Amino acid sequence: MSATTPEDFDTLFKMWQTGDEKAGSDLIVLVYSDLRRIARTILRPGTPDSTLQPTAIANEACIKLIRGDATRLNDRHHFFATATIQMRNILIDYLRTRPVEKRIGQRIPIEEIDLPLRTSSVDLLELEEAMRALYQVSQRAHQIVELRYIGGLSEKEVADALGLSVTTIKREWNFAKAMLAEQLGGTQGRIHIRTPRRQRQAA
Repeated sequence: MSATTPEDFDTLFKMWQTGDEKAGSDLIVLVYSDLRRIARTILRPGTPDSTLQPTAIANEACIKLIRGDATRLNDRHHFFATATIQMRNILIDYLRTRPVEKRIGQRIPIEEIDLPLRTSSVDLLELEEAMRALYQVSQRAHQIVELRYIGGLSEKEVADALGLSVTTIKREWNFAKAMLAEQLGGTQGRIHIRTPRRQRQAA
């Protein structure tokens, strides 16, 4: 559970969006413990080479957030979802620099996407390659997967963040899952839509 109250967050967040850089810095300080908690969750699958620590990944995400465009973030949920996506991308970039033998065991659960696969987990970098293929076909579907599966937003929250209807989100989500399943060697069969569990600890 987050120690940061929505009221505290909203006050600084709105000031940051109006161009108050100090408010942005104060906001990062306010939520830092939440960001570290998210970083620990992202690193939980682990690798034999554990040189990447939660503090490092959280710090890098803080830099990206404070340098980003605050007006592109809708609210507290969107902020933490974006932070989570950034931390995952930092981890992926890190893994790409490691020798192959150091990546063994870096598998993540995919039950929340409910893909028609023969396994309940996939290699993180294999999933990232599938995501890259999805991006080439539909950047919007790729963004929806990021916000729903990685960021943990609901369909309504994703719709609000992207300015789309929930019906469009459902359609794109279904398409994205079908393509990801194909890229990951999935089986034939009906693809069900399931609302993912909240992955962020700060919601």
